Amino acid sequence: MKFETIAVHAAEPDAATGAVAPPIHLATTFTRDTALALVGEFQYAREGGPNHGQLENALARLDGGEAALVFASGMSAGLAILQSLESGDRILLPDDAYYGFRVAAADFLARWGIVSRSST
Repeated sequence: MKFETIAVHAAEPDAATGAVAPPIHLATTFTRDTALALVGEFQYAREGGPNHGQLENALARLDGGEAALVFASGMSAGLAILQSLESGDRILLPDDAYYGFRVAAADFLARWGIVSRSST
């Protein structure tokens, strides 16, 4: 199939309603039962939700990949990349990277045995 065809069919119709365009779920938190166990599969919007999963599935289809990951912020995406590094790895951080990211990198990388250098 051409990219355009894949793009049109990247999102599955909503199983509950049959809507071609998936509904937008604006919930930030999700229900728990009296024992505080999750009722459904989602806990908090920044960790994922129905639209989050739909976007990941659509991006994986569009890219021809097995899976895709999306993040709630650039900070969380950057930290996920840092957490994929292994002890002994070396990275170069630009001086103009987001301040919070540079602080987090400085706080954690040395503890993980990763050497980071400034771009200057």
